[in-house]
Amino acid sequence: MAVLSIPSQHPYVRSIYPRLTVHDVKVLDDPLLDPQEPARWWPHPAFTPQWWQQDTADTSWQDKQSIDTVHVHFGFEHLSVQETREFVAELRRRRIPLIITVHDIDNPHLNDQSSYHQQLRVLLEDAARILTLTPLASQRLTQEFNVDPARIQVVAHPQVVPAETTVQPAHPPVQVGTFLKSVRSNVVSDFQFYKDAAAQCAQQGQRLSVFIHQDQQDTELFKQLENCADIDLRAHDEFSDDQLFAAIVSCQAVLLPYQGGTHSGWMEMCRDLSVPVAVPDCGCFSGQADSADAVATYPTGDGNLAGKAASNLAARGHIPYQGNRAHQLKNAVSLHHQMAEELSGQKFNIAFVAPNRFPIVEPYAGGLEAFCASTVRALREFGHRVDFYAAQGSAGNTKNFEFSGIDWTGYEHQMTDHTYPPGEREKEDAEFRVLRQRLEKDLANGIIDLVYNNSLHPEFFGSALHPRLITTLHTPAFEEMQEGIAQAVSQHGATGAGVFTAVSQASASTWDLPAPAHIIPNSMNENLWTPGPGGQRAVWFGRVVPEKGPHLAIDAARQAGLSITVIGRVGDPEYFDAEISPRLGTDVEMVSECSQQELRTQVGKAAICFVTPQWDEPFGMVVIEALACGTPVVAFARGGIPEILADYPQLLVSPAEGATGLANAVPRALELSRAELSRWAHSTFGSKELAKRYTNLFSQTVGEVL
Repeated sequence: MAVLSIPSQHPYVRSIYPRLTVHDVKVLDDPLLDPQEPARWWPHPAFTPQWWQQDTADTSWQDKQSIDTVHVHFGFEHLSVQETREFVAELRRRRIPLIITVHDIDNPHLNDQSSYHQQLRVLLEDAARILTLTPLASQRLTQEFNVDPARIQVVAHPQVVPAETTVQPAHPPVQVGTFLKSVRSNVVSDFQFYKDAAAQCAQQGQRLSVFIHQDQQDTELFKQLENCADIDLRAHDEFSDDQLFAAIVSCQAVLLPYQGGTHSGWMEMCRDLSVPVAVPDCGCFSGQADSADAVATYPTGDGNLAGKAASNLAARGHIPYQGNRAHQLKNAVSLHHQMAEELSGQKFNIAFVAPNRFPIVEPYAGGLEAFCASTVRALREFGHRVDFYAAQGSAGNTKNFEFSGIDWTGYEHQMTDHTYPPGEREKEDAEFRVLRQRLEKDLANGIIDLVYNNSLHPEFFGSALHPRLITTLHTPAFEEMQEGIAQAVSQHGATGAGVFTAVSQASASTWDLPAPAHIIPNSMNENLWTPGPGGQRAVWFGRVVPEKGPHLAIDAARQAGLSITVIGRVGDPEYFDAEISPRLGTDVEMVSECSQQELRTQVGKAAICFVTPQWDEPFGMVVIEALACGTPVVAFARGGIPEILADYPQLLVSPAEGATGLANAVPRALELSRAELSRWAHSTFGSKELAKRYTNLFSQTVGEVL
C-alpha cells in the first residue's frame, strides 16, 4: 500500500502515518524542490497532470506507479479552479482514490476565499473519504458545501508536542502571551487590537507579551507595538521547536489573534503544554477545546474582549489537557491505516443508474431509493468513482444529466408509485434513450468502466453497454423488464442483457435469466443504523401502501398490548383512507417521512418492529435496519425475508397467522439480546461488505471483456 500525501513531512502527517518498518503503508517522501530549502515541498508538482505522465527527478516512475491513494491535506490554493479539476481528472484516469482532510475551510493565507472555496468543492465532490478535525467543521461542510454528513469523519487533531518531551519554561515568565511570527494574512495586523487587549490585561494587573519575528522590525505594526507602554514586545528569530515550547509554557495563557482560518495547530500545542488559550469566534477553533475551562472565546477582532478573556484564563493558570492524547493518536493512526488498506486494490469508474421516479434524497421515497443512496456512498468510500444518474433533486448525483421524474400535475388524485399520467411514460422512455447513448460514448472513450443499473427500465438491455452492464433485480419479475431481457438474449446471445444480481434467491427465482443471478443481499449504512436504547412502543416503517400492510401492524400491536408508531410516506391515499384512518387512536402515532437520522432514532427507541408484507418482498430493508438498531423484528415469512432471518427463525410468522401470529411472536422476540442483534446485522449486512461483494463482481465482469 502506497500513499502520496500532500504534504508528507509535515508534523501532522508524520503523526498519522508513522514511518515505522513494521508499518505496511508506504508514504512517499515530499519532492526535493530546492536543495537550498530542503524542507520546502510547495508548490507540490503532483497537482499537475504532467508530473504523473512523465519521469521526474523528485519521484521515480516506479514510485508513481505504486501509488494506491492520494491524500490531500493542504497546499492547493495556488491552483486555479480549472487546474484543480484537471488534477481530479488525472486521478480519475488513473483510478486512484482521493482522501481529503479539511484542515482549512477558510485558507489562512488568503483574504478572498471565493476561488479557494470552489477548489474545495471540486475536491470534496471527488473524494472517496472526507476527514476534518472538529464537529463544527463537519457542520460547516454540510451546511455550506452540501456534503452528506455521513461522508465526513471527524478525527481529533493528534498531539503536537511529543509525549516524551521535557520542557523548561523560558525566562522571564509571561502572564498573557500572543505570537505573531511574521504576521501572515489571518493574523490581526491592526495595532489597536493589541493596544486594547494590553489595556484590559493591565486593568487586571497583568501584562501582555507580544512575540514577533525580527523580520518585522521595519513595519508600522512593530514600531507601534514597541512604543506601547502596556506591551512587552519580544522580537526574536524563528524559534526552534524546543525554543517555541519553552516560550509557550512560560505563559500563563496564550491569546490567538486570528481574524480567519479554521483550525489551529498552535492551540493544540498550547493545550499539550497545559496552557489555556483565548480564541476568536471565527473558524472552528472553539471546537478544538478539550475542556471548557481551558479555552475562552472572544468576538473576532475585539481587542478589549480578547484581552479580558485571556487575562481571566491567566488568572486561573495552567490546566492539564483533559483528554487522552495517546488514545487519540492511536485512533488516528489506526483509522488512516484502515483507509489505506480499504482504498488499495483495483478501482473502477462506474456509471450508477438509479430509478427515475423519485429523487434519491432524504426522506427517501422507499427502500430502493435508500438502497441507492447507501450503495453509492459505500462504493465511493471503497474508492470507486461513481457517476450517479438519478432524478432531479437527488443528493450527490450527476447534475448535467438528471431524470425529470413523474409530473402528476392535474392528475394528483390518480397518483400511485407505479402508474403514469398521460405523456409521462413516453418522456421517461426518451430520457433513458438519451442516457443510454451518453453512456455508450463514455464506455467507448474509457471514461467509465461499467454501468451498474438499478433502474426498472429495459432500455440498456441489448445495447452496446451489454458487455459492461450489471443490473440488480430489486423486484419480482414483471413483464416489461422480462421482455427486454428475452429480446436482448435472442438478438445478442446469452450475454446480450449483461450480468444480473438479485437481492435474494426468492426474488431471483421469479425471473427467467440466461444465467443464474449473483445473489448479493442489500446492506445498510452501519455508521447510521447504530444501537438504540429500546423502549415500550412498537414501530412500523416504510411506504404506507397495501403491499406493505401497516394496518396489520396496528392490529398486532393492539393485540400485544403495545402502542405503535407508524412512520412513512402515504403512497396510496385510497388505502390510507380505507385501512389506516379507521384504525387511528390514542395508541397509534403517525409520523410522515423523515430523515434517516430521525428514523433511526425512532426505530432505536422501539421495543419491537413489525414487518408486514402482503406480497413477496424481494428483500426487506426495514428488517436489517431495525436489527442494526438492536430492535427485534417480528415479520411475515414472505419473499426474501426468510433468507435474511435464517439465523433467527423465531422472528418469522406465517402470513396465514395474520396479526394474531405477529402478536404471539412478540414475547420470544423480546427475549433476544439487542446488542447481539445489532452486532449480527452490522457484520452480515454492513455497507463495506456490500462494496467488497460488488467490487469482486465488477472485477469479474470487466476482466472478462478486457
